[in-house]
Amino acid sequence: KVMVEVAGMEPLNIASRLSQLLAYPHGCAEQITSKAFPQVLLPKLTAMTDEQKKTAEDNVKYVIEKLPTYQTSDGGIGYWPGNTYANEWVSGYVAYFLNEAEANGYYVPADMKNRLKSYLKNRVKMWSADRSSDSYSVVWGLLALAANGNADLGTMNRMKEASNKLSNNTKAMLAAAYGYVGRKDVATNMLSTTVSPDYDFALLAATLSGADARQYAADSRSRLLSDRWLSTLDISVALVAQSKYLEKNKTAHEMSFSAELGKTVNTNVSTDKMLWTAEAVSENGAQAYPVRLKNSGKGTLNVKLTTSVVSEQDEVSRVSNGLEVVVYDYDPGKPSSPSVDCTSGLKAGDTFAESVVVTNTSGKALDNVAVTVVVPSGVEILKYDQDGRARSVRPSCVDVRDDRVMFYADRLEPGAAVSIGISLSATYSGEYYWPAVTAEAMYDGTIMGCNSSKRMTIEE
Repeated sequence: KVMVEVAGMEPLNIASRLSQLLAYPHGCAEQITSKAFPQVLLPKLTAMTDEQKKTAEDNVKYVIEKLPTYQTSDGGIGYWPGNTYANEWVSGYVAYFLNEAEANGYYVPADMKNRLKSYLKNRVKMWSADRSSDSYSVVWGLLALAANGNADLGTMNRMKEASNKLSNNTKAMLAAAYGYVGRKDVATNMLSTTVSPDYDFALLAATLSGADARQYAADSRSRLLSDRWLSTLDISVALVAQSKYLEKNKTAHEMSFSAELGKTVNTNVSTDKMLWTAEAVSENGAQAYPVRLKNSGKGTLNVKLTTSVVSEQDEVSRVSNGLEVVVYDYDPGKPSSPSVDCTSGLKAGDTFAESVVVTNTSGKALDNVAVTVVVPSGVEILKYDQDGRARSVRPSCVDVRDDRVMFYADRLEPGAAVSIGISLSATYSGEYYWPAVTAEAMYDGTIMGCNSSKRMTIEE
């Protein structure tokens, strides 16, 4: 796939970063919100075809329609659909997204919005300086309430007085909340006393308060342009902050150019928007892919070209960087039996089971661990259950799809494990590639693990 970004200013790598967001497979409330949030604001900056606009609008509407399934009885938002308890920081983040979506013309159900607002109002009032460890969670609520005109200035001021106990991210977000209520003096002072603030939250705070945001914008842009691993939240907040900054500080000129990407894109562009993006997929595995751009305007165009390749089904070796993945295949009628080899000797119609155990070997507690089990195309998933082969925590969420099972642990203490048992059917005869089982800490790109991939044969 080829992704092209043309800008009348320095590029942001929007096409590539947005593609990463949309391709991310997991579905917690933060991640589905992060996929939609930038698509609310980017159309103001990006020249889009009618089809691109509709796709973005449909993506945002889908998330808004899905979020009520995450709402808990107290009005907050759970990390996973059906959770009985709310996640405080995710609740604030979702509320912030819904504010922006509604302000940009999207319909937000009043009941969901009002119940969420009441939850946040109640939760932020409970903050005190001796709960400084909860400040990051609470400040999301303060930011969302300030953005929709319901700022809790009392709690904001109390948190500001305890700023020496706050993390850099929390201080930058609190400064952004002050920006929403027009307190440039407070926001600017908080940013000036924050050592190495998060670039994106600092950019948001400086933009909202009217302070000089140029250096923050440059630092944020550099991170987006780099090859650095970023979480879904990192990407979303960066694109939202950049959107707000560029909307307020337009520095680009009108663009006129022609663009050709293989046989997929052939167009003339003339726009006063700051950015234009397009992507195309090479046909029949072609190694060469023509990309032609011709500037017919007066200003300089900056071009960011990104390619991504789907690799062939190469063998994957075992990896253990803080998470160890162990897989046992066994006879479903004998769950306590020794592991058996299910890569050969199976016939179409046979059933077998797989136990997946993921252990935290990082030496520290890990939050939000995701495990993905993809099965071969000749194998059918029958059911899953809490695995009895290992002493482990129960998955906080299990997502079963046609070709995979994904399960999650909200928290894994050092040495703790999360596991699941999956009943499978060898359905179609043939030779198949069996992908490695992967595990990752969703907010720490250095923590991951997998077992070895394998091949299996199903006989007629």
